[in-house]
Amino acid sequence: MLKRRLPALLIGPLLASGAWASPPTLLYDGNTDPVPQGWQQLQQSPHTETVGDGTNGVDAGTTRFTTANAGSTSGQNLYTHSVGTANFITSIRLKALSVNPHNTGDAGLMFSATDAFAPPFGSSANRSHMLYLDSATVGWGDDTGGTAPFNSLDGAFHEYALRYLNGQLSVYIDADYADIASGAATPLLSRSFVPSTTASAMVLFGDQSNDPNVNSDFVVDYVKFQNLDLPDPPASITATGSDGSVSVAFTPPAGTGSSAISSYSVTATGPGDVLAGSCTPTPALPASGQTASCVITGLTNGVTYTLSVSAVNASGAGPAATATAQPRLVPAAGPAAVPSLSPAGLASLAAMLAAVAAGQNLRRRRRETRSKERTQKF
Repeated sequence: MLKRRLPALLIGPLLASGAWASPPTLLYDGNTDPVPQGWQQLQQSPHTETVGDGTNGVDAGTTRFTTANAGSTSGQNLYTHSVGTANFITSIRLKALSVNPHNTGDAGLMFSATDAFAPPFGSSANRSHMLYLDSATVGWGDDTGGTAPFNSLDGAFHEYALRYLNGQLSVYIDADYADIASGAATPLLSRSFVPSTTASAMVLFGDQSNDPNVNSDFVVDYVKFQNLDLPDPPASITATGSDGSVSVAFTPPAGTGSSAISSYSVTATGPGDVLAGSCTPTPALPASGQTASCVITGLTNGVTYTLSVSAVNASGAGPAATATAQPRLVPAAGPAAVPSLSPAGLASLAAMLAAVAAGQNLRRRRRETRSKERTQKF
């Protein structure tokens, strides 16, 4: 299988027209054990992790996590990653190979968005809001708030997403991020959830339980994340090169995030992603649909620069919209072109010149005649 790859941040000027059209951030890409990629492991043996190489029964670019070891009756293997924000979407793309039915508050295969998580199993509040994956259903860890039928053991990868937005935690399966963010996607499950603190919000996945016979075996492709508190990328960005400078123009983003936009960051980077300059747009806070612009000077003619524009709110700078341009020396205006004449025009011009010449000859002969007459009188 060719692994579907997601860029860490894919930002483009044409993607800024819709809400959260830019790709989300990868928290885990499946190419290694999660720990080297910034995850904390909470575990009790036995468990195994197998990084796929395409020949060991696991696809390259994915990792297999197993607590259902031969002869084992229990095991825990849980991974946590702090995201530290209030409103977000997070998802995991995985293929379940086997999973035992969960116990209330414990699951062999789960995915969770929570706040402060007390090692190694979390508090009862953490466990109540985790999403468990059984063989034929998904539901909440405390067995309240309903369940949704879903066959996770169909041999295929599925993307399980959680959206936390303004006190509501919702579950989606195989839904597009832009549709989840905009509300176009319909959640399978939804419940209220008020974290004790947003500063320690976390994403978790794995085998949360060490209960006997509550185990799992699954393969992870990736985990990704999108901060809904940040603004969208600005729209309609353009960049035009002049002598030693580039003019940048843009319009405000479709979505401002969870707070109003306070400023815009406009920068130019050259080869090697070296910052080459910045400018402050006018107007500083354009109204919806209004174009703002500014000029970055001190650039080198003939060098290609990447121009980036990000909207900033109380949560920070959102993803950037980008464009490229080259400063260039504009040639000075040359001599005016001589208009061409048609054959009829040329004939008319020739006749006019001939008339002028004849008139000059006539005046010359008259002067000569008068001069001779004066000479004869003397």
